[in-house]
Amino acid sequence: MPAPCCAGHAAAAEEGGLVAAPTSGREAIGAFQMKFLGMVQNSVAIAAAGVADRTGLFRVMAEANGPLTIEEISVRGKYHPRYVREICGALVCFEFLQHDSSKNTFVLPEAQAKCLTDPTFALSVAGWLQMIPALYQGIEGVSKAMQTPGSTTGVPFSDFVKWGFAEGMARLNDPGIQAAYVRKWLPQFPGAVEKLTEGVHVADLGCGRGGLTITLASAFPKSTFVGVDLDQDSIAKATATLQHTSLTNVTFTCKDLGELPPGSADLVVNHDCIHDLKDPIGALRAVRRALRPGGAFLSMEPMVADSLEENTSPGAGLSYGISLLHCMTVSLAQGGMGLGAGSFGPKTYEGIAREAGFTEFQKVGSNMVNHFYELKGNTGAAAM
Repeated sequence: MPAPCCAGHAAAAEEGGLVAAPTSGREAIGAFQMKFLGMVQNSVAIAAAGVADRTGLFRVMAEANGPLTIEEISVRGKYHPRYVREICGALVCFEFLQHDSSKNTFVLPEAQAKCLTDPTFALSVAGWLQMIPALYQGIEGVSKAMQTPGSTTGVPFSDFVKWGFAEGMARLNDPGIQAAYVRKWLPQFPGAVEKLTEGVHVADLGCGRGGLTITLASAFPKSTFVGVDLDQDSIAKATATLQHTSLTNVTFTCKDLGELPPGSADLVVNHDCIHDLKDPIGALRAVRRALRPGGAFLSMEPMVADSLEENTSPGAGLSYGISLLHCMTVSLAQGGMGLGAGSFGPKTYEGIAREAGFTEFQKVGSNMVNHFYELKGNTGAAAM
């Protein structure tokens, strides 16, 4: 997760020691103002790019395969030319577009086009252009919830679906899952590839729009898969995607995670959802009961530590911020535990896993943003 300021500090430290920033006086005020103005510019850049994404302007530019004038962009996209002129100015300043002043033309460079318009590119960033505006939509509800200490409230997940967060998450995560889950991430779970190749029954917990479920079903035709999610809209989208495939070994169902049938799965998988749940301990108990003897829960959760003091990575602020404006509040909106993503590290996860009855817990690997965990033991008949 990008954090240029933190990355710059890390580089400086490697080069011979980090000089502490001033904390008081005119110098400190000036330093904070400059840092804050950088944040403002970045937030406005995301907003302008969000308009370009929502209106299809980036795709118009990518499909042109060359420079366009304001008039050409307006005609191709059926846009008002005054808006095109202004947004192109912003996008040039923020280095999304390049401008040829001699011809007054604009072009979307190849790298930007790949990251912003290719829905299959594993390093696509376009999903952020829906997710960040959706987080801003949550500010009012989170503020109200924070100011009601006598009751536990929050912003429900259904609001974030309406604001485009779930779609943005799918756009951000699915390309990487399709490119890397089977090839690079799954082999880090001991024995998982072999079991799936031979043929087992798998439940995808909190499957969302089905990206992981369908990826696994495509790769392992001898295994059967069921994607489970409480959100009806996500299940409808997953089912619609499935209908465009020839797969016969996967289904999707809308149900509470606690309703998983006992002894129904050899493996359960998830991607970034335990920390969002109303009752994560209850959900883990349900997973344990659903697993057959010798079964395992293959879980991916945020790459964070268990306390603020330990969270020194460049992406820590992003994790806490997204947790405040989404992960934590969607749990608290249901009167839930409100774990959130900010400090959901290995020790915290192990604690709730053992409370849920699992007897074996280990971190088996990671990627750039997630820890990989395997939860086993006390499953099948022993879990009843």
